Amino acid sequence: MAEVKATYKNQPKDEEGNDVGEATTRVAAVDYDFGPDVNGMINELGAEVVFQHAKGSITVNLQNSLRQWMAQGLSETEIEEKMVDWAPPSGKPRSANKMEKIAKLLEGMSPDQREELLRQAME
Repeated sequence: MAEVKATYKNQPKDEEGNDVGEATTRVAAVDYDFGPDVNGMINELGAEVVFQHAKGSITVNLQNSLRQWMAQGLSETEIEEKMVDWAPPSGKPRSANKMEKIAKLLEGMSPDQREELLRQAME
């Protein structure tokens, strides 16, 4: 089971589309059984569903890469060369938790920078 969360921000608007009043935020969370691995997911949801969702996700990742390369000013030939080594991201979390992320950031800081950061955090 995995927890799936969604946040919805509701900003009231007038007839002209202008923000009015205070926005409210609502969070919903549910547990969903994705299965233990891709085979479990296929058994639960069916191969076609798993394939179509994987294809859609990979397409979005590829489109993001294409946009980045175009923003860098790469030519069509250079983009095609990039595609030779392109692979979709694994989708695995980059860091297990916030503390690990903070520790990794702190590693790259000088002692003075760390001291200043901690001083500001304690204010």
